[in-house]
Amino acid sequence: MAHHHLCHQSGERAYVHFDWEFSDVPAHAPVMTFYPAEVQPEFLRPAPRWVPSSIIHGDIPEPNLVKSLMLRLDRMLGGPSLREQLASRGVLLEILARLLDAQSQDERTKNHKQALASRVRAALDETLLQPTHPHSVRDLLATLGYSYEHLARIFKKQYGLSPVEYLQSLRVERARFLLTKSTLTVQQIADSLGYQDSIYFTRLFKRQTGKSPARYRKATLAE
Repeated sequence: MAHHHLCHQSGERAYVHFDWEFSDVPAHAPVMTFYPAEVQPEFLRPAPRWVPSSIIHGDIPEPNLVKSLMLRLDRMLGGPSLREQLASRGVLLEILARLLDAQSQDERTKNHKQALASRVRAALDETLLQPTHPHSVRDLLATLGYSYEHLARIFKKQYGLSPVEYLQSLRVERARFLLTKSTLTVQQIADSLGYQDSIYFTRLFKRQTGKSPARYRKATLAE
């Protein structure tokens, strides 16, 4: 848990409390280190595995409650009573638990979106095996129970391109294989991929590969 305080000099200073589990600390161990002095690794105690190793991001549930706990912790740590200072550990752990709960919610949301993006990808992959599928990409993804806009947004964030662009890349990749491994004409290949308009297919292929299907086949076979 980090506290931020303004310094007398320009800038901001931050310090972090680490208090995961009780263990004896050698009497000669330093309680803090200031730059340019370096941290002495032999005095570091690794946190338990359940503690995240990265900075916690995301919204804090009940932020007013967390803020009040932080203020209470600050008063307890700064007070003269040793009993209050010892009891502050419980407050610190309560704050930590609430922050970790927020992190776990973010992870659940992230995992759900990743799973949804995978479902979209699987549905698009399936259309490559059924090139005469009568439904558009929009109609196909509507069967997943979410709006197309929502699915397209999640998919692009996960894979870097829209569902339509992904499907087009699949078809072009399949076309490249057929152009070099079969004797099918360009029109036949376009038909097998669900493109009735060979001119549109040729334009799409050239945009992604830099060559027309015919030139691509000739150049590849000449190698």
